[in-house]
Amino acid sequence: VRHEREVRLVILGEGPRRPELEALRTGLGLDAVVDLPGFVDNPFACLASADLFVLSSLWEGLPTVLVEALCCGVPVVATDCPSGPSEILTHPEFGALVPMSDPDTLADAILTALEEAKPPPAESWMRFERESVVRQYLPVLLGGGAAAPDELASA
Repeated sequence: VRHEREVRLVILGEGPRRPELEALRTGLGLDAVVDLPGFVDNPFACLASADLFVLSSLWEGLPTVLVEALCCGVPVVATDCPSGPSEILTHPEFGALVPMSDPDTLADAILTALEEAKPPPAESWMRFERESVVRQYLPVLLGGGAAAPDELASA
């Protein structure tokens, strides 16, 4: 991506492999363009100001951060790893899904998303709002029947 345009990478979080990541960043000469601020109390400020969110996972459960990026109006690119991203990015306008372990395709998707700079539609994240999730769980919790509107209102 850096061969095509000027970009900056910010990786939030803390973990036991941080020294390896810092050494890799320095070894590749990327200290000036890769930020590793560590744990951040409010990641939403970073998300909201990002031009793009990239999830390059090899596996996930429910990648909440992907939903949070969509909710912040940030375009997303994610790997189509087992469980998660494909269940969230169900329509192309929600974000790009690329194969895992394919850096060229990932780079192309990143460049395309940065060029298009289209925020994801609200439908991409609205089904993960509390009311929507409760509406989906109530029938299961109430014995498999459809939840009545008055049951939803009191939930």
